[in-house]
Amino acid sequence: LCLWLWFWPWFRSRFRAEPEPKPEPEPEEKEYKAPEIDASEIHPQPLPNPRPSIEGAAEFDEEIAKKAAKQLRDAMKGLGTNEKKITNVTNGYNREQRMVIVETYNQEYDRDLIKDLKSELSGKFEKMCLGFWKPVGRYDAELVLDAVEGMGFSTKVLNEVICTRSNKELMEMQKAWWKNKSMADRIKDETDKGHGSYCTLLCTILEGKRKVGGAVDEEAAKMT
Repeated sequence: LCLWLWFWPWFRSRFRAEPEPKPEPEPEEKEYKAPEIDASEIHPQPLPNPRPSIEGAAEFDEEIAKKAAKQLRDAMKGLGTNEKKITNVTNGYNREQRMVIVETYNQEYDRDLIKDLKSELSGKFEKMCLGFWKPVGRYDAELVLDAVEGMGFSTKVLNEVICTRSNKELMEMQKAWWKNKSMADRIKDETDKGHGSYCTLLCTILEGKRKVGGAVDEEAAKMT
């Protein structure tokens, strides 16, 4: 008994349960304040009469289209690929002119220009060229499909493609969509299973009914 009394203080200090740590207080939520926007900086989107990044050839006809198609074919024929020639042709014509060149190339050489570019190019240069030569809306539609295929989905790509396009561009990309399910239904399947604010936002934008330009109606935004 005396031995036990002698060891008891040591035993108690050794095996005493440690007190549970007190929970840290939750930080107070700060009230959100919308940034102030100078009314003079508000302008229609897109800007009226914007200058295209590629203005195209001033003179363009069937013969010029055949010449451009031949330059592309020569750049990819034989061993190696002349990427400089492909770049020069790609940057020398606007989208409308490039679509004529694609059709001319396919008819003149009984080939598919898009398939030839895929087989000859690689990496970011391939991606850039294909984006220039594909029909209107097709490239955006492929980006959306890539964003929702596989495990999960890419909010970064969906935001970049859907939230930044004009109403006309949204209609064009949905018209170019080639899958059985519509683009909106495919997005519903992948984002929030058809429910939730993010899914509703994307599907609402895809309807193409956003008001173009003008000042923001803050009251309408709050009601939404």
